[in-house]
Amino acid sequence: MLIKGDKIQLVKPIGYFTNVGQTCEIIDVNDKVIKFKFDNYLQGEISVNEFDKYFIKVKTNKKKENKFKIDDLVYLKKDIEGTNYIQNDFFRVKKFFEDNTVVLYSLKDGIECYVPQKILYEYFDKAAEKAVCYEENGDIKYISEKRVQEMIDNSDVLVWTVFDKCTVVALKLPNGFVIVESFAYIDPKNYNEGFGKEVCMNRIKNKICEMEAYRIYAK
Repeated sequence: MLIKGDKIQLVKPIGYFTNVGQTCEIIDVNDKVIKFKFDNYLQGEISVNEFDKYFIKVKTNKKKENKFKIDDLVYLKKDIEGTNYIQNDFFRVKKFFEDNTVVLYSLKDGIECYVPQKILYEYFDKAAEKAVCYEENGDIKYISEKRVQEMIDNSDVLVWTVFDKCTVVALKLPNGFVIVESFAYIDPKNYNEGFGKEVCMNRIKNKICEMEAYRIYAK
């Protein structure tokens, strides 16, 4: 399977491309056409059915690092034609299949969608990191992320959108203590409540970690 960024080598002259053995890079590929570019910026395209007659894929021993992993929060860098997803929509990476299909969970409409892995790499980028919690190690006192998550799971959460561009999240912990966070967009056209909630919940998780750390050290 060929994807954008793969290196290919010319093995037979075709049209203007006569320098057999020269390597070029795939700049776009779909079910019908493969577009490529040489180092001298000369570009061309060939049908998928004709590719094997004139090119071979350049093998490399360097293992390509997986840019994404399960549970990563990602956002759309550009609209995907033929879908209702647009730039700045946010998703969770849920699963990778062996056939290079990826399952994404849409924060906008709360459903799972299936996309080719090449689409994930071309159209998406990482959005935000998870909250970091301290962990116990030997004599060092720490708060496990599991404990903090259990506290959040047993809390009451309220979410509001205010002024058409700001998400406000209020969380009441099991002991009754309330934490409030907010996240606002500059332009209401780009507003996404799901992402705003995600950011606020990460901040709340960090606050709980800090308060739990203080409680332990204050003993």
